[in-house]
Amino acid sequence: VYYRSVVHNELAEHGIYLDFSEDIELPRVMDSHPKGRLYVKEMGEDILIDGFWVYQDRYELPIGMLKYGKPLVYSTYRGSDAEDKMWFYLSPYLQDKAQALLDMLPPPQVNQLEQNSQLVFRNQDFAALQKAVFRIDEEDWELIIDDSLNRRFIMKIHLEADIQVQRTEDIDWFSYEVSYRHKDLRFSHDELARYFKSKDEFLHTLDGRIFFISNPQIFAEVDQLLARSVQDTDTVYRARILNLPYYHRLREENPAFKIMGDDFLENLSEDLHERKLKRNPDLPSYLQTILRGYQKAGVAWLSMLKHYRLNGILADEMGLDKTIQALAMIAMAPEGSVNLVICPKTLLYNWAGEIEKFHTNIPYAIV
Repeated sequence: VYYRSVVHNELAEHGIYLDFSEDIELPRVMDSHPKGRLYVKEMGEDILIDGFWVYQDRYELPIGMLKYGKPLVYSTYRGSDAEDKMWFYLSPYLQDKAQALLDMLPPPQVNQLEQNSQLVFRNQDFAALQKAVFRIDEEDWELIIDDSLNRRFIMKIHLEADIQVQRTEDIDWFSYEVSYRHKDLRFSHDELARYFKSKDEFLHTLDGRIFFISNPQIFAEVDQLLARSVQDTDTVYRARILNLPYYHRLREENPAFKIMGDDFLENLSEDLHERKLKRNPDLPSYLQTILRGYQKAGVAWLSMLKHYRLNGILADEMGLDKTIQALAMIAMAPEGSVNLVICPKTLLYNWAGEIEKFHTNIPYAIV
């Protein structure tokens, strides 16, 4: 267990990794770097803060375990039975992290952080505590404030933008709605627009809570999207379907963007953006040996566009035989379908020659 956790983590910092054979049976070890979690609640007239190290966003180990000064502890965790124990790795930096928290907070009335992971603050010290809690880095510590205190603390929130997309009857467009959320909080775009327009530092909700938005840029980016869209109703917007990959690229560049909705549109965006050409066509057997690799890729591209009912341009250079690729698409069309080829008069018989040479099964007429 010591090698699996302590030694393994220390070596990993130098790019050296231990590989354990499968026949070595090890008990479960929580050896990831935990995040701090603070529960803030009322205790009579005082305010109590409970601190935990959280592993895998699930297993909460009291901060007080640091008192043993050991890199490994075998312990229960919050909410577990007395017999339900596992090994926890406490990296050296956690002691510094806990001390930095104490240095940031005002002096507590009772400091039992090492005994039972608790700090108690007097109500008259609330103003100093309020400022200190606001300064706590949300990347290091997750704050869970009791409902009874929600209206007294200023909470920093990191917004996520939910973009719900769906197809429209017009195949060239898709529609979408936008909302914002942080945990159980929900905001509309109009609500946030009024807040940012007011230039207020804090967002005040109708139920009396006060928030500070730590990533206002997400609103600005969504606002730019809306400005380039057509507004159908108060909450529904439309955009050109060929812009959809841009929306999904936003999601890749910023995890705070969540694109949800129609699987058809999700696949379309992925295929266009990644150019994976998933919709590989079932070419007639006589074309399998005739078409070159780049020509098969061209037919796959056209086939994908057809699958999504999109227009497109096959833009190969002159002489790379775009004609045979277009005729391959016609050859794969359902029996009885009619296709119209519009071309300069000088190329009419070139098309006819290509059909006679490669696609004798395609009946045609020159009009």
